[in-house]
Amino acid sequence: MEFWKFSGAGNDFVTFDNRVGALPGGPAREAWIRRLCARGEGVGADGALILESTGDADVRMRYHNADGGEAGMCGNGLRCLARFAHLIGAAGPAMTVRTMAGRHRAEIVDDTKVRVSITDPGSIRRGLALDHGGRTYYATAFDLGVPQVVIDLEPLCLELDAIDVGTIGRALRHHPEVLPAGANINFFRCDGESVRMRTYERGVEAETLACGTGATATALTMALDRGQGSPVEITTRSGHSLTIGFRREGDTFRDLTLEGPATLTFRGTLASALLP
Repeated sequence: MEFWKFSGAGNDFVTFDNRVGALPGGPAREAWIRRLCARGEGVGADGALILESTGDADVRMRYHNADGGEAGMCGNGLRCLARFAHLIGAAGPAMTVRTMAGRHRAEIVDDTKVRVSITDPGSIRRGLALDHGGRTYYATAFDLGVPQVVIDLEPLCLELDAIDVGTIGRALRHHPEVLPAGANINFFRCDGESVRMRTYERGVEAETLACGTGATATALTMALDRGQGSPVEITTRSGHSLTIGFRREGDTFRDLTLEGPATLTFRGTLASALLP
């Protein structure tokens, strides 16, 4: 069985063409994806992208986190899926992609970059007070097809490189003030004109090198709290930058876009031990 491996600004995904519907579903798929994504034992990835046919878009994306659980959306995954669809001839350079979060536009910008539309925020909760380790982290929460919590470190006088994202993110990801299913926890810091961020991702249960919808939520937080205009360029843990566009309407947002690198890293064939 052939697989393709993609990187979206450092977020890495094992990717399959399932237009003929040969892959398993349900718990069997989740268990298989856990084996595939296990680093050191499987292919190793933050998640799995599965391209399928659909009647109301050019292609459909099914996204599973490394723990096997299916998620409604993944911004970097969507950009990589669009690259994959174009490479295999499933769609042209401008396409529509159906996800569990809705219907998205995607455009192949060049040999490196892909731009996609992001779901308008279904809800925005500001001023969350998340306590951990004797400190209160003030946060903003968004639903962008996947729940995101954003924390600005500057008011806390904390440096981005100094915080323990794994420990703090894991604790806050399960905080009772966070959305019921938990959320990705994003930390950012503005230093002059530079904006950098780090993310703890649910489902991966670790810090990842990038998070596309997390970067989008960070840009919207900057717009709400700092009056930041569009577009916003944010540097991820990998060192790659993501560019977020939006149109603000009072305290909500429309026409969200996410642009950045989405590249094929390699192709391979699964050994028998990793077959579903």
